Amino acid sequence: MAENWSIKYLISDLLAGGATTKPDPREEIWASDLGKPLYDTICKLNGVPYTNPTDGGGMVTFLLGKAIEKGIYEMLTQCGIAYEGQDKINVQLSNCLPVVGRPDLVIEVKDWADVENNIQLLSRRDYRTEGMLAVVAQLKSKYPNGLKKTPFEIKSINSMALRYNKTKGMANAYPYHHLQLYTYMKAMGIDEGHLLYLAKDTGYMEEVIVKKTKELDKKWCDEVSKISQWYKSKQIPPMEPLMVNGKKNWLVEYSPYKDFIYQSYQEDVKTIII
Repeated sequence: MAENWSIKYLISDLLAGGATTKPDPREEIWASDLGKPLYDTICKLNGVPYTNPTDGGGMVTFLLGKAIEKGIYEMLTQCGIAYEGQDKINVQLSNCLPVVGRPDLVIEVKDWADVENNIQLLSRRDYRTEGMLAVVAQLKSKYPNGLKKTPFEIKSINSMALRYNKTKGMANAYPYHHLQLYTYMKAMGIDEGHLLYLAKDTGYMEEVIVKKTKELDKKWCDEVSKISQWYKSKQIPPMEPLMVNGKKNWLVEYSPYKDFIYQSYQEDVKTIII
């Protein structure tokens, strides 16, 4: 007689089995690398295999977040309000590795009539459009000249993270998101971008406006230079501390190289990098 089995474990195990365990070596910095632990980034650039890859539960959470992001993208693009940044963005600083990436969305409306026409076309596919057209009418009244081109980065997180940062707000909660977004702003020659934080378990949203400043530009350039110098020197960068203010450092706890870095693999990684 066959043993009982559960589909939730089947799904989790299959997703975990398909997760990436070894990144491809590369000579370019991804926008999402900026501001992350330097040790992790250098290992990824060199194609060092993960010792702590994402498990099945982590993959389920990741896919749920992506599904929500896809829904937002499809709604806005069908209306003609947004489009995906199809072209790979490349920013090159002198003597540094190129920084590449794609924004999740680019919002731009040049003519509200185009948006209204797109929504009318949706009605032919049994969409309810009266409410959407009413919203567009309000936007048209408030922004008669349309919406300026703005890159968006959508970040799906859980509601606990939003509650934890409620007092100080999300603007300073994840500084590396600012660096990622600024890559797109810099490449597009745009002075403003938006971060949209979405709680995947409640649907609550919070938006952070990121403006170009001298301080942000310097921080971005310093980060790109630092990563490039460590990569080209073929040296091992300093490790993140295990504890911060008496608590476990979450940058270590969630690192795909946690065991690799902090247990018995120091000589192995040194050999691979050098």
